[in-house]
Amino acid sequence: MLVGMLVVVVLALVARVTLMRPGAEGEAGIASPSSDSDGKPATPAPGDVDDPQRTGSWKSERTLGQQAQKLLADYRDEGRCVLTQAGYIDLAGRVWSCVVTGDGWVDLCVVRANEDGGSDVSVQRMEASSWEEEVDASNGADGDVA
Repeated sequence: MLVGMLVVVVLALVARVTLMRPGAEGEAGIASPSSDSDGKPATPAPGDVDDPQRTGSWKSERTLGQQAQKLLADYRDEGRCVLTQAGYIDLAGRVWSCVVTGDGWVDLCVVRANEDGGSDVSVQRMEASSWEEEVDASNGADGDVA
């Protein structure tokens, strides 16, 4: 268990250093995981600012550790993003997550080990523009700005 946690910490540190490509600072763009042979749908490419937050869930034949590495590698390969946090979020080591930050967006990725030896993956994208619209709408409904 301790060795597994140590491996994740090392992977997170390596990913933090390598996710940001040279020259990517200040460039606009959205990094998203690419599709893979597990039938995972690619996260939608950037579009209009009115696009809803991006969400995707899929099953993978990869083990939890392999799928976590694949997610980090996909973000690294796309560039223009930074790994904010990564690690196991349960005591048994069966649920792993990471938070990846880009220009105006944050992806929350969760990988869970399943009984088949594979994993269940979920990626939730939250965009700053969506939060701004939500806050503006709630402030307008209350009539008060706290």
